[in-house]
Amino acid sequence: MEPYSKIPIPLSQRWKEVRIRLLPALVFLITGLIVFNLWNHRISSANMTGKVIGAHAELRSSEGGYLTQLKIQRFQRVKAGDVIAEVVHIDPKVLEANLALILAEVEMIRMGMGTMDSKQRNMLNQEELQMDLMNQRIELATSGIHQQRAEREYNRVKKLFDADMITEVEYDLAKSERDAINMEIEQKTLMLETMEERFKHLSLNDSDDELTSGSSVAAAIKLEEERLKLIEAEMKPIPLVAPIDGMVNQIYRTGGEQIIDGEIILTIQSPKPDYIVGYLPHPMRMEPEIGMPVIVRSRSNDRQEYDGKVLDVGVQVGDMVEVTNMVSQVIQTGLPIKITLGEDTNLRPGEIVDLTLRPL
Repeated sequence: MEPYSKIPIPLSQRWKEVRIRLLPALVFLITGLIVFNLWNHRISSANMTGKVIGAHAELRSSEGGYLTQLKIQRFQRVKAGDVIAEVVHIDPKVLEANLALILAEVEMIRMGMGTMDSKQRNMLNQEELQMDLMNQRIELATSGIHQQRAEREYNRVKKLFDADMITEVEYDLAKSERDAINMEIEQKTLMLETMEERFKHLSLNDSDDELTSGSSVAAAIKLEEERLKLIEAEMKPIPLVAPIDGMVNQIYRTGGEQIIDGEIILTIQSPKPDYIVGYLPHPMRMEPEIGMPVIVRSRSNDRQEYDGKVLDVGVQVGDMVEVTNMVSQVIQTGLPIKITLGEDTNLRPGEIVDLTLRPL
């Protein structure tokens, strides 16, 4: 009796068995590997959340006044020590009044000198020239006040002209006034330098300084000269310099505006991160210590990792507002921890990062 021959199984049936039995298992295995890989590279085993901190500075003026020479723009980069603006802290009208008062008092001193013999007149030539010098300095200081006013007006008119809000005639008039004041200051400065050279030459050739230095006229001139130096110092605007390297973030005041002392004019942010403030959620599963290693992982697409270290540990548990999205009424609390950050990082200040604290 012949044995039965095996009935051949069609390929379609074999493929059906593969699809039903082997293919689901293979898909499950591949999916598990992908999930495991994503878990390791995308989903961190972070036990903290932190925020990258960079330098942030506010530019303020120590005294109130008029803001001038502010030509900075938002997103412009500056360096520490750059002069960003100036503040004229004394009302120009008050300065002009004080200069006029000194000028009148100098003229009174000149008139009170009276008639003198030739010897006394020769001795007082130096004092007369000194008063002429003071007159020239007063005129130069007054012109400097007019120059500041003309410069402010020119900057205001230029902005309006650039915005097509005034005519070219008005712009040319403001520019001509500014240029005329500048030329006047140049001429008076040259004349003052010439008079100072003459005064130095006369002082060297003066053989009797005791009479001149001890006279009442010399004392009066000395007093007025010190007052003039005080006004000249008050005339100089206060320079406002950038405290840090960085980029201008916000501008709150423009040139020509009146500001008060301590008012914020603009803010500067540094592009370089300094450290990270991490928050260990409460209740804490481990006690942080200074020197513990920390793995810093960014939340960008590449999930770059950096090595860090605990620099300091806070003493109080506080709200984690700056590192959490407050979408619910639940307030999360955590212990703040300061973490060092390497120099070669692509992290930006203000960025939220995931942190993994490792025991020592």
